[in-house]
Amino acid sequence: MTEPLPFRVGDTTGRGLGVYATRAIALGELIISEDPIVASLLNAESEELAISLLSEEDKAVFFSFVDQHHPGNPTIEGIFKSNAVPTNRPGTGGMYANICRTNHSCTPNAAYSPSDTSDRENIYAYTDIAEGAEILTSYIPLWRSREHRQEHLSTGFKFTCACTACAGPPNPVSDALREEVHRLGQAMKESGMINTAETLRSLNARLRLVEEEGTHDLGIRCEDRLYASQIAASCSDYETSRRHAGQAYALSLLGRGRECADTVYLLRLHRYPRAHDSAGMDEEPLPALCDGCGKEEMGGFKGKAAKGGGCGSCNCALYCSRSCKLAHAALHKPICEVIQRSKSEVVSEADAFRDKYRDGKAQDECAIQ
Repeated sequence: MTEPLPFRVGDTTGRGLGVYATRAIALGELIISEDPIVASLLNAESEELAISLLSEEDKAVFFSFVDQHHPGNPTIEGIFKSNAVPTNRPGTGGMYANICRTNHSCTPNAAYSPSDTSDRENIYAYTDIAEGAEILTSYIPLWRSREHRQEHLSTGFKFTCACTACAGPPNPVSDALREEVHRLGQAMKESGMINTAETLRSLNARLRLVEEEGTHDLGIRCEDRLYASQIAASCSDYETSRRHAGQAYALSLLGRGRECADTVYLLRLHRYPRAHDSAGMDEEPLPALCDGCGKEEMGGFKGKAAKGGGCGSCNCALYCSRSCKLAHAALHKPICEVIQRSKSEVVSEADAFRDKYRDGKAQDECAIQ
């Protein structure tokens, strides 16, 4: 017997259709996985040709979507602009019968995850979702001020966001926090491997700010953990590299699934951190940084207060004290559980190192967008 779908499409209050949970959905659960009605390069000529080749039934589904750009006179191009989701092919958008019904929020509880090998699109839960709750994704980068986000949505999608992060009076604290996350990201791109210790501090600070804002953004957390793992490996600190890669793996599995190539890659780096392309470039000592509060200490945290601070279950989280560990236990728990389950996974050392070098030159590092 086929299990009932965990979602349904239904009316919203003043926002057209939306997607709702038909039961409780857990963090990391695959909610929707579907092939597109149509996928096309995002230009008018390609879009019109793609629609002309559809069956009458699929055309009816396509034209049931709203054109926010020309509400009185809908066009094929306008429907694509208003609803299409990027596929894994650059410059290509897909129209999906259910996925394209999800509404936007600047504090989403789910996210898109395109297939690595086809136009198939998936949505994974970024947090626990209660039965009856609307499943919300983000159409834009989250880490800018409310004003910047509203301008982006108004220009690109022709609506004003009224989500929990945008409704009500201005929130300068949230705006400053999100802009700082963005600023740190830009600064890290500039400093990169030049000042590795400072970049590692910036990554730690950004991860803590993301936690403070409470956006459940698994993507940025995964990206930052991967970058931290890469930096540590470049400084020959393979234990720190292993820890960060383990957390990146767990975040990728929860946010993008087991079949995602990045997830497989990150598990290999967790087991074999020397497989980083940048491994062993330097031997710079790096400070131990608390995952909870950012406190740092060269040589690791010592003394009575630090006893029991690390996570002994997954060995991938580091805290300056037991109290700091307990304060962040809820956030770390799902990550820890994924890492513990991965211990039974067979990972080939040969696969981990297979593409590291070719003709003595390092290959490009895999990056999570």
